[in-house]
Amino acid sequence: MKRFAIAAAVISLAAGASTAHAQAATSSMTNRTRGFMLNGHLQISPGMTIKGIQAEDAGVELGDVETKLGFGGGLQLGYGVTRMIMPYINLDLSKQDIEDEDGTGDFGVSHVELGARFNFPGSGGPVVPYLNVGVGARGLGAEDEESGEDVSITGGHLAVGGGVQYFFGRKFAFDAGVQVGFGKYSTIKFGDEDTDIDSDNSVSSRIKLGVSWFPQAR
Repeated sequence: MKRFAIAAAVISLAAGASTAHAQAATSSMTNRTRGFMLNGHLQISPGMTIKGIQAEDAGVELGDVETKLGFGGGLQLGYGVTRMIMPYINLDLSKQDIEDEDGTGDFGVSHVELGARFNFPGSGGPVVPYLNVGVGARGLGAEDEESGEDVSITGGHLAVGGGVQYFFGRKFAFDAGVQVGFGKYSTIKFGDEDTDIDSDNSVSSRIKLGVSWFPQAR
C-alpha cells in the first residue's frame, strides 16, 4: 500500500508541476505584447484627392491635387503598458505621382502620429489582432520645377486602423495592417512663406506589411 501511496504522490506532484509549467508558459505567451515594441514596415499608399484648396487671405482658388498609387515605408515605436494597451509614435513616408491643373509630377507624402494600439492576445496563440487610433500631421512635399523652391501642403488628421500580428518567435511577429486618415489640409508653404488655406476633408489610406520586435518578451 505504501508503494501505491508513494507512486500516487509522485504522479500528483508531476501533474502539478506540468500544470504550473503550462500555466506559466501560457501567461508568458499572452504577455508578449508588454514592454517596448519596434516595428519596421513597407507600405502601399493608394491615391487620394485634395479638393477645394483656397488661400483664405487672398481668396484665391488653388485647384485640386490628385495623387496616385505610391510606395514607401515607416517605423513605429510603442510601449505595452499592459498586454492589451500600447501607446505608440509612428512615422510613414512614401512617394506618390500627382496630377493637378498645372501638370504631373510626384510628391513625398508623410504621416506622423501619436496613438494607442489595442491588442487582443487571447489565450496565447501566435495570432494577435489589434485596433488602433491616433492623431497627428500629414503632408505632401515637392520641388517646384520653375523656381526650384520647396512646396508643401500640411494639415492635421485622425488615423484609425487595425491589423494582425503573427508571432514566429517569442520576440518577433509579422505585422499586416491598414490605416485610414481623415482631415483637412490647412497650410501651404512655398519656400519660406506659409499661407493658411482651406480645403475639403480628404481621406488617405496605407496598407502595411512589416516585422515587429518585442525585446522584453520572455
